[in-house]
Amino acid sequence: MSRKLKKIFLKIEWIILEIEESDELLSKYNKEFENDFHDELTYINSSKTVQKKEPASAEVPVPQQSLLAQKIYRNLAKKMHPDVSTLKNSVEEFKNLSNYYENDDLVGLVSISNKHNIVLPDLCDKELLGIENRILQKENQINQKRSTLAWTWATSKEDKDKLKKVVYQTLNLDENFFLEWKKNN
Repeated sequence: MSRKLKKIFLKIEWIILEIEESDELLSKYNKEFENDFHDELTYINSSKTVQKKEPASAEVPVPQQSLLAQKIYRNLAKKMHPDVSTLKNSVEEFKNLSNYYENDDLVGLVSISNKHNIVLPDLCDKELLGIENRILQKENQINQKRSTLAWTWATSKEDKDKLKKVVYQTLNLDENFFLEWKKNN
């Protein structure tokens, strides 16, 4: 295994852990934010004019699997298919593998390869670069989670009263109208 591929494996292990941690924290922070701003969120939802629309019948586009994802998936599927795999949870692992493939998730596919010590097919530099770009996309997704209002609220060291005013501005919430609404409800 090349040094470059080893680095990619380590980056993927790290990014998977970061994704899991950021998902857990964001869930926790969203609950905290919804609890701390329950009245404000109720006010915002009640003041919106809801226009009922017919549900769109447009299909959700299915990601087109890249040739690299297909190459890695086929290599892994030969070894992980429940009919040939000796893993105790082979059906679940194969479902995960298929899900990663269907979503063109190269990071997930490579993480399964790494987890089960399955050697990837030979990858050229362009393919390795493609995997590294997907790692960067995952990092951007994590950073987007960390820039949410709930995350900022939960992790800020700033005075909560000052920060609450910033939240009101971000939510475009008129404090006077809100207080009037709250008094009447």
